[in-house]
Amino acid sequence: MLFASIVLMAWAAFAAAQPVPVEFTGQVRVRNENDGRDFNSDTGMKSFNPMRTQLGITVHPVEDMKVFVQVQDARVLGGEDVSTVPGVSDPNTLDLHQGFFQVDNLGWEGFGVKFGRMETRWGNERLLGVTDWNNIPTAFDGGIVSLGRERAQAQVMWSKLVERDTPVVGTPDTENSDRTLLGGIGTVGVNEYASVDVQVLNVRDKVTVAEDDDAMLTTVAGRVFGEAASRWDYSVEGAYQVGTQETGPATEVDLGGWMFGGEVGLTFGAEERPVRFGVGYDHLSGDDASTTDKVESFNTLFGDNHKFYGLMDVPQVLSSAGVRDIKVNAKARVWSNTDNVVSFGGEFHNFSAAETAVGVESALGNEVDVHATWAYRERFIPTLGVSAFLPGDAIPGPTPGASADNAYWVYLQGVVSF
Repeated sequence: MLFASIVLMAWAAFAAAQPVPVEFTGQVRVRNENDGRDFNSDTGMKSFNPMRTQLGITVHPVEDMKVFVQVQDARVLGGEDVSTVPGVSDPNTLDLHQGFFQVDNLGWEGFGVKFGRMETRWGNERLLGVTDWNNIPTAFDGGIVSLGRERAQAQVMWSKLVERDTPVVGTPDTENSDRTLLGGIGTVGVNEYASVDVQVLNVRDKVTVAEDDDAMLTTVAGRVFGEAASRWDYSVEGAYQVGTQETGPATEVDLGGWMFGGEVGLTFGAEERPVRFGVGYDHLSGDDASTTDKVESFNTLFGDNHKFYGLMDVPQVLSSAGVRDIKVNAKARVWSNTDNVVSFGGEFHNFSAAETAVGVESALGNEVDVHATWAYRERFIPTLGVSAFLPGDAIPGPTPGASADNAYWVYLQGVVSF
């Protein structure tokens, strides 16, 4: 919105004139994507160009206190309404992405609060993260209370996901019909080789004032991760979900899913040109169609699925059938000097549905992702990526009775940050 940008610029001018520490940060990211993920070789690949621009200001009024405001414009280039003035953004693309205050060591060392709109990353972002690959990354409206010591940290967060009340004076209450998140995470460094984090996330959704649409889902998750002998790294995690979804005045279904995941990696080679090789497995439970009073598929909640289940983000991979994912990945820094770092990476996934009916195919297919990244003076980072998905029999074809064709995806991205 135009007003947000005017306010930000005015505040920036005011902040620059004040005798308090001020930091400016920003990023411009432009990407070209060539997308053939429809599994139909007759349709060709569509091309489009997402662009994201972010500008942030951090002000430190006093020690252990900060205010951060970040505006963001996210668009697909050329996507504005042709009736508008050329070059003028669609009014819905510019918005306040983050705006919060944070106070650390409030009353005693390690205790802090944070309130407003904010990006939040918990653990490895399996269940709650930012999904930075998206043109519009995730931000939460709410507050965080934190407590940290040398080897242990804990956070409790409350977030309003959907507000269905209106602040207009005189309008009636909507019977607490909001969607909310209440969660906590604790992380403990057990020793130099192992750390543990535990999360509890509760999502409540009251869709309308009716008595038959309450939904409640509680997720309990744990992860053990660390390094061994300086070359090996590992991560093992699991989660269990329980809840209910009302389906009528006197009926409901239970919700109960689970997941397990793990990866082990080995880093070798010279310090200036390290190579890491990793292998892993993820299992997300699927829904058993024979149990009509329970939904057993695992809900990934607010996780960064792009990081875990293939860079192509093929929608058929994450469905109510769950998924089994056998994966192999590698990355290497192949050349570097004072101003340049060139890296290559790749990953392979073998996907299959975790739960299918008798006689129904479970093989989803294989995905291969490769990418090359060049970091120039740490600020300019172009990346070229090429991916292919070889579908299994569980991926439907473009027409009834036809087999799915191979799917391809290519992108070229440039990022400048300051």
